Amino acid sequence: MVIFVCPAAISVSAGIGFSSVKQRDFFFAPTVISGRNTSVFALKDRSSARPLPLVLVNTRLCDFNDNLGLHFSTGVGVDLKTGQTGTEIDYVVGLSLLVRNQFFVTLGGNITRVPELIGGFQIGQEVPAGISEPPLQKNLRGGVAFTFTYRIK
Repeated sequence: MVIFVCPAAISVSAGIGFSSVKQRDFFFAPTVISGRNTSVFALKDRSSARPLPLVLVNTRLCDFNDNLGLHFSTGVGVDLKTGQTGTEIDYVVGLSLLVRNQFFVTLGGNITRVPELIGGFQIGQEVPAGISEPPLQKNLRGGVAFTFTYRIK
């Protein structure tokens, strides 16, 4: 009798990743213009290598040997922002290297929503009367993600 044991074609992993998509926080910066106190639109760039907790679904493409395999991976992460822009979902898709049948190292694309100043306003422009917070719109941006995850199923 011959018994073949094949690893599961699909697995789930969880861990941490790093995204290249720059997150930004807009705010009002106090300043003095022509001798009077006022505010201008300002921008604070957050780290471009921000940590990203995530879960990936991994599909086996091929095994190189018992300790190394290639997988297609896709999943979601949560950008735990502390600024005014709130928490966003990040989408990740890429190729993963499965090491020792437990650890995934993934390089792939990353898409998330980032805020942008709207209404024709510019950074450094004086804030008009009646505006209590920067007018923002969230748009999709793409970047690169590098992740380390552990096989959980």
